[in-house]
Amino acid sequence: MFLHIGDNILLAKKDIIAILNWETEKERNANLSFFKGLQRDKKIICTCKDKDKIKSLVMTEDIVYLSPISSQTLKKRGERHLFHI
Repeated sequence: MFLHIGDNILLAKKDIIAILNWETEKERNANLSFFKGLQRDKKIICTCKDKDKIKSLVMTEDIVYLSPISSQTLKKRGERHLFHI
């Protein structure tokens, strides 16, 4: 099963480690070095055209996606069985 996180990106639900609220996570001092390291290693993909529209952070083992879709909406989508392949 897959989850649409924005900008035509579908992730396998089994690969998603966490879906977090961006506003909460970006304010935590402990996360600053984590995010800087991800940016340095090019492991962040922004699915937003406008960085001010980021609402959630979707973590997989290799990449962190910044999504314009709220964490609550993604959670609800993830609970439904929409995509079967």
